[in-house]
Amino acid sequence: MDLAQRLGEHAEQLREDAVAHHRLAHEGHYEKLGEDFVRERLGVLIDQVVAGVRDNSPVGMLRHVESVAEQRYHQGFQVEELQSFYNAVEEAIWGDLVAYEPRETLAAALATVGGIIGAGKDRMAQVYVELASRHHAPAIDVDQLFAGV
Repeated sequence: MDLAQRLGEHAEQLREDAVAHHRLAHEGHYEKLGEDFVRERLGVLIDQVVAGVRDNSPVGMLRHVESVAEQRYHQGFQVEELQSFYNAVEEAIWGDLVAYEPRETLAAALATVGGIIGAGKDRMAQVYVELASRHHAPAIDVDQLFAGV
C-alpha cells in the first residue's frame, strides 16, 4: 500500500489525533469556534496533505492555504493560531508514520509529508506578511519582524 492510500485510510484517526493535539494549544479563535468546527477544518487540512502526497505536489495545498490564510487574517486570527493547526496535523501524521510506515521507507515518508506541510506553513506566513504590509495588522507586528526579533 502506498503512503497516500494508507494516510487516506487512516484519515479519521488522524483527524481525531490532530484534534487532541490542537486541543492542547488552546488557540483563542479556534477554541471559540468549537471542537466541531476544528474537527471539520482539520479533516480538510489532512485531506489536502493526502492529496499532496498522492499527487507528489504541494500545489493544491498552496491554493487551499492562500484562501484560508486570507480569510483567517481578515477574521483577526493570529498567524500562530494557524501554525498550531498545521502543527497538530503534522504531529498526528508523524505519529501514524512512525507506527505504520516500514522502517526502510520511514525517512522518505517523513520528508514527503514534511515537505507538503512545510510548503503550506511557509505560504501561510507569506500571505500574512503580504496582507500586513498593505495595512495595519493586529495579527503581525511588522516592526518586530523588521527589527530582527
